[in-house]
Amino acid sequence: AQGTLALGCNYALSPASPIVLCGGTLAPGQTAQSLGPLVLAGNSAIALGDGTCALRFADSSAQTWTGTVNITGLWTPTAIRIGTGASGLTSDQTHAFSYNGQRIWVQVDANGYLREMTGTLMQLK
Repeated sequence: AQGTLALGCNYALSPASPIVLCGGTLAPGQTAQSLGPLVLAGNSAIALGDGTCALRFADSSAQTWTGTVNITGLWTPTAIRIGTGASGLTSDQTHAFSYNGQRIWVQVDANGYLREMTGTLMQLK
């Protein structure tokens, strides 16, 4: 459903429960959050604000995703972590991201941080 879940304090949500985005916006503000796996069930957004947040999702590679997630605000290198290694998302899940409304290519680095890929990109299937 539409709407914004604005988090006003650190560790406001349980790390045991999945975070399901289904058309709304997750707005962590200036907080640190350890969260369950990310589930995308419709076009949604993550509003990073001034970039001082720290979102730590559990490994989400086993989750079914539909839709897209638009990241807005200042995306810093440690703002979004999914799992603790490069396998936190599947390659299909990495295709669901945009940044400030523009399609981007992302990867999960060796420590689990979501990174925008830049340069010349090719996808072979």
